[in-house]
Amino acid sequence: MNQLTERLFALTDTVLGPGGTAERKPGGSCGLDSQLDAIAADLETAISQNYIVTSLLTKYSRVEGLVDDVYSVLETVRSDGEKAQRILLFEPDLQRIDKSRELISHTSKALDSASIPKVVEMEPKVAGFVEGVGSFDQSVNLLEKDISSLVARYHGEISVINQVFIHMDSQLAALENLLHHESE
Repeated sequence: MNQLTERLFALTDTVLGPGGTAERKPGGSCGLDSQLDAIAADLETAISQNYIVTSLLTKYSRVEGLVDDVYSVLETVRSDGEKAQRILLFEPDLQRIDKSRELISHTSKALDSASIPKVVEMEPKVAGFVEGVGSFDQSVNLLEKDISSLVARYHGEISVINQVFIHMDSQLAALENLLHHESE
């Protein structure tokens, strides 16, 4: 950012001249073209590396206007003082761009550190756990079916045993009656 600010002040001195006045010279003989190219190259590097910077440049189109055509910006302003103020208006935008670049750099370093490998490491475990829950649910369903069939079988067998006891009881009663009649 300091380099961009220094270039911006150098650009102001070049445009306004050492005594505060300067005229646009065709062909960039005042050194404006080389400084403009350097600023444009730095901004293009920042833009290509950062999505937030790109959106900031879209939001603050006057920065793009400076990079694209400094001459047209300067031609719209009448006095030398206004020219200097107009050029200095871009400094806050450039500072915001630099802060955004630093934030993106810091965030990407934080994401690239231990968190991404941890997520990658945990992904198969989570997938295995989800698969395990599915197979556990399946096992529980099979177990419920087995228990239901065992209970139904138990009730059926109890019913049969009950019938056997009732039949034995009736036969026992018949034997008692027969013994009781014979003893009389």
